[in-house]
Amino acid sequence: MQFAIKTFLFICTILICSTCFSDDLIRKGAIAYKQGDYESAIKWLKEAAEKDNHEAFNLLGYIYEKGLGVPIDYSESIRWYKKSAESGDVRAQYQLANLYLSGVPYSKNPTKAARWFKKSAEQGMPEAQYMLGYLYEHGIGVRKGYTRAVKWYEKAAEKGNPDAQYKLGMAYYSGKGIKKDFIKAYVWLSLSAKHGSEYAIKSKSTMDLLQIKLSPEEKEKATKLIAGYN
Repeated sequence: MQFAIKTFLFICTILICSTCFSDDLIRKGAIAYKQGDYESAIKWLKEAAEKDNHEAFNLLGYIYEKGLGVPIDYSESIRWYKKSAESGDVRAQYQLANLYLSGVPYSKNPTKAARWFKKSAEQGMPEAQYMLGYLYEHGIGVRKGYTRAVKWYEKAAEKGNPDAQYKLGMAYYSGKGIKKDFIKAYVWLSLSAKHGSEYAIKSKSTMDLLQIKLSPEEKEKATKLIAGYN
């Protein structure tokens, strides 16, 4: 399951932002963060947050989640993430969903997790699309439904999420939630392994069976489809 949170991939963008005063505060806060001066980082970020800067909300949420220069405070982390999530920030929605799902003290709420994953997924975040598919597959916070699970796995798989590619490939192989199709199963399981899915080792026996089931012509068609995704 993917719980890794890609919070600071956007910090470089923050560092070069200088279009307004609040962005200058963000830049100061981010530089202080990178230097390990969390006290100053929090000071600058809170000033930016007072001006409704969403990047400040996200960074403060992360700081309190990880306890960087302050005691870990999940309630405070959720408070900051929620400010950004409610305004439509896709990353904050994903972060918030993970906190509700992971069960940090006093915050476990699978229903809220599903709601925030869905909001992020609907905006196109592949990690959120994968997680929403996972929740539907296992009935966590939502009514179990394989067809809906596959729908979200497919969206994430098309965007290159390797674990979603594995799930989609297995769905095509088993016919669970979607019409059985061995060629597409072969395609998606191959892509999943190529892209480093943590599930790839589990698909080896299935791939061996598909090698037997598929005709030479079907394998050639599958190979061409795989090439089209590269």
